[in-house]
Amino acid sequence: MNKALHVFIYLFLVGVGVALWYEYQLNDKRTELKDRNRLFEDHLVHMVPLIEVGNDYEPAENPQIMIDSDDPNDHTKVEPNMEDLLEDLDDYNMSFEKTDHNLVSWGEGEREKLRDPYVWELDEKGRKVFKMDGMEKLKRGSSEDLLLIELEKSLASQKDQLKKTREALPVLRAKIKEVAEKYNAVTPVLRQTIAKTIEQKAQIDDLTAKNTALTEKQVELENQIKEKELEIVSLRDEVETAKNETEVVKEELDKAQKMIELLKKQIQDLIAQQRQAGVNTQAGSAISSLPFGDKGKVVLANNEFKFAVLELTPAAMKELKGDDLSRPLPLLELAIKRPDYQGPAGELIGRVRLRQEVPDKNYVICDILTNWEQAPLEIGDVAFSE
Repeated sequence: MNKALHVFIYLFLVGVGVALWYEYQLNDKRTELKDRNRLFEDHLVHMVPLIEVGNDYEPAENPQIMIDSDDPNDHTKVEPNMEDLLEDLDDYNMSFEKTDHNLVSWGEGEREKLRDPYVWELDEKGRKVFKMDGMEKLKRGSSEDLLLIELEKSLASQKDQLKKTREALPVLRAKIKEVAEKYNAVTPVLRQTIAKTIEQKAQIDDLTAKNTALTEKQVELENQIKEKELEIVSLRDEVETAKNETEVVKEELDKAQKMIELLKKQIQDLIAQQRQAGVNTQAGSAISSLPFGDKGKVVLANNEFKFAVLELTPAAMKELKGDDLSRPLPLLELAIKRPDYQGPAGELIGRVRLRQEVPDKNYVICDILTNWEQAPLEIGDVAFSE
């Protein structure tokens, strides 16, 4: 009996030792699981305020951006045809642009719910009685489960809102590209129109000044003619009086008539000179364009002070000044190109305006027009008329 008791005691001590060993091993696992749950809980509580609730995404009304859809080059349009730029974005709403959406907010109460994964109720003694799902405690419908379901709904709503925003961005980008292309097409035409308007205004002012000077000269000549006519009338009266006098008076009358004829010739010459001056002025300003083709080449280019010297062909000089080269040099513009040059406007380098001719030469001094300049002018560039 004593031996059996000793054996039992030894077996009991062995069992206690094994139990202590298992307890030591399970304690490490239990500590690891506890720390893992606490770390997950802390990070989840910190991430929750970054999630939008998703209950304020729908706007009161959809936005509209109206834009003129007509061709900008169509000058016959009086009333523009306006269309909504966002017409193709059926699902676009102002919530895409909102930055202060409602965020999920958790406190200590929600943290406690995260630690309650089972469904339970209190008995008459105030003790927790867990509901069972077969052999396991019931988890579906617990405080933790319901809290995480609400969080999943918020995440799903936020994901759907992000998906709609991403789908709207390509359509919006295409619309912006379309508007940018229209704008880029209009601005060069507008700049050219403004430049031509300024140039035409300067030409109009110059022609107005010349017309005023010619008008004043015409008035002066008309006054001289009237004075001569009065003299003629006076001389005619004297002639009529002289007819009743003697032959001596007739001789004086002949002299007077010769004087009248001389005065008439002088008046006619004066009128002819005035008309010739008017014709020459008109002829000098009548040339407003040249036939298409090459007209010469650049023999000197000073891009710093914006002037150049062209050597024009004899044919071009006759086109500008007439076959006898008697007309004044018109202030026309010529385009400049460089063969085999490929720039934004192809071979076109820029434009120049004729300013002054060199006597007895086919050389013409020109101003370089900076608003047309694509590249600096070089010797050998070709001048041509468009």
